Amino acid sequence: MVMEMHGAQWKDSHISPDYEPSSLITHTTHHPIYPRSPQQPQQPQQQPDYPRPSTPIAASRVASPSIAIPVPQASSHTLGVATLTAPAVDRRHTRHASLDLFEYIENNPFFAERKVKHIFHQVALAVQYLHQNNIVHNDIKDENVVIDAELHAKLIDFGAAQFVPNHPSDYFEDFRGTNHYMPPEAVRGERYRGPEVDVWCMGVLLYTMAFSCPPFRTRDDIATASYRHPRFKRSAALMDLINAMLKVDPAQRLTMDQVVAHPWLANNASNMPLSPMPVSPLPHD
Repeated sequence: MVMEMHGAQWKDSHISPDYEPSSLITHTTHHPIYPRSPQQPQQPQQQPDYPRPSTPIAASRVASPSIAIPVPQASSHTLGVATLTAPAVDRRHTRHASLDLFEYIENNPFFAERKVKHIFHQVALAVQYLHQNNIVHNDIKDENVVIDAELHAKLIDFGAAQFVPNHPSDYFEDFRGTNHYMPPEAVRGERYRGPEVDVWCMGVLLYTMAFSCPPFRTRDDIATASYRHPRFKRSAALMDLINAMLKVDPAQRLTMDQVVAHPWLANNASNMPLSPMPVSPLPHD
């Protein structure tokens, strides 16, 4: 249902795994995104002897194996010399091939850096758009990013989103996101404005995408921005962007405009085309 609400229908194609870097001696068994149980041959059933309805009902083959929706078939009713034919109505359930980023990372623990860049760039453009319209998301995490087979990404779940407060007395008191994404100011129990926390969460998201694990083990690690040693080598530009977003002092973190303009994203060598998100003012209540 989330995918129905947040975009057009996506193709039902398989997302193949990556095993990178090649020097890493690791084998991960890939499981299908939507496992299906083997179909059992249908056994003929003895029909009970009672009057049949005039409009027979047949269960169609649908995308979801657990959903069978009755489909009325065409039927004829004779009225004197005239014959009326009821048209058949197809009520098939359509399923969209997509999954959240958390699932994608689980299925592809070492995917290529160009794919990390392609997905992260799209999320960064979405968060930049929010900040340019004076809005903070307040719950950025891998479970709130959905992707399709072509790695088109969408940021979802705006239940915690708020307008950026204008006065320090209106700053947020409690962190509204997930513990793994908690910023140092929330660990210290300080009020926060919002955009700087979104940037911190984007840094955690990028590290998680790049190394398939959260960067911090404890609240003390968060308070000092002491992320765990990377599991394998990534580019120096990627690590520079992570370090620039995971600053203990919120004032020293990059803004989202600076994140999007960072050389790792600005010098995008990916063959996957990226369309910039149009920026238009949003109405304020």
